[in-house]
Amino acid sequence: MAVIVSDTTPLNYLVLIEAVEVLPRLYGRVLIPPAVREELNQPNTPEQVRAWLARPPRWLELVNPTLALDPALSHLDLGEAQAIALALEHRADLLLLDERDGTIAARERGLAVTGTLGVLDQAAARSWVDLPTMFARLERTTFRSPIRLMATLLEQDAGRRRNSGRFRSVSGATPASRRSNVNETSNRTRRSRTQQLHNNNVNYRSLVYAIRTASALHVIEFTF
Repeated sequence: MAVIVSDTTPLNYLVLIEAVEVLPRLYGRVLIPPAVREELNQPNTPEQVRAWLARPPRWLELVNPTLALDPALSHLDLGEAQAIALALEHRADLLLLDERDGTIAARERGLAVTGTLGVLDQAAARSWVDLPTMFARLERTTFRSPIRLMATLLEQDAGRRRNSGRFRSVSGATPASRRSNVNETSNRTRRSRTQQLHNNNVNYRSLVYAIRTASALHVIEFTF
């Protein structure tokens, strides 16, 4: 079984946007160190997150690092440092972490890292979540959005959907010998799906345009 370790912020934001249940579907269990649990339970943490943590799911496992923390990680907050230490100790397949400095430190130590956006992108690729909806929810939180990356992921997701739509059309084609049996209901269904794909593409273009406009107005620190 793959070993996945998480820092505080991916759990925090996935709970806030109601997407945290993609984690067990993607990875099975997720390990967290004590400092991450403490950060999720701070008084300034959103009530929604603290309520979730009060009744933790079975797939979330609290594990104490047994090795001393690397002094070179002292510039990170304790949750990040413990998450990196735990990932190293258990030879984690993946570390969930958003902060830029922590990501750099983890990758320098040979760890594979992805963040909140990476998790959502993986879930969207499996059609488990709607990526524009998830990003719109993130924008209503304190998540520090790497805007250009979000625009790129939205465009890639739109491409996946277009390809998926074409595949469904081809794989669902009716053989010539049976075409005479296709009724008006089937035609209406196809027209409805075509219109839905068109509407999705319009929504994607609008959201990508909004993100790119914001990118022109703000200096973004990449944290993914």
